[in-house]
Amino acid sequence: MKRSPLKRKTGLKRKTTKKYGGKYTFRKYSVKKDYVKALKNKAEELWKKAGKLLHGNECEVKKNFPWINIIHTDIMQGDHCISRANKHFFFATNNHSTVCSACNQAKCFDNKSIARAIDIIVRNRNALWFDNAVTEDQKGEPNYNFSKVWWLEEQMLVLESIIKGMRG
Repeated sequence: MKRSPLKRKTGLKRKTTKKYGGKYTFRKYSVKKDYVKALKNKAEELWKKAGKLLHGNECEVKKNFPWINIIHTDIMQGDHCISRANKHFFFATNNHSTVCSACNQAKCFDNKSIARAIDIIVRNRNALWFDNAVTEDQKGEPNYNFSKVWWLEEQMLVLESIIKGMRG
């Protein structure tokens, strides 16, 4: 008999499932944290889609800084200019930059020229937002709402409206 992955990981039985939320419930979840995780994944997917619609589907570093010596790839990724650790700006479309996987990896390995280029790209889009975001990031205050269902659903509605507005 094959055991479900949910039972294997959590030890919970499927028959004790409880349904949470409303519009964004796609299946029954046995515990609330499973539903919150599904909401976070869906919101991040919407964030990536909205960012690609807003900022294009080509490497912004390659487009704006062609003199930076790096071999660009064809694989595009969404990058957080303000760290992913700061949950206040995790789903902010202003915090999205479309970069190739080589640029994203170079930034992760602390390549200062790529990191500065991405900062400049985001700052040129909206200088006031960027300055405020950097100030908030330096405070290091946690976002206590990040794991709350109502906050995640609200973020998803905002992202869906951006996507709908871009598609017309």
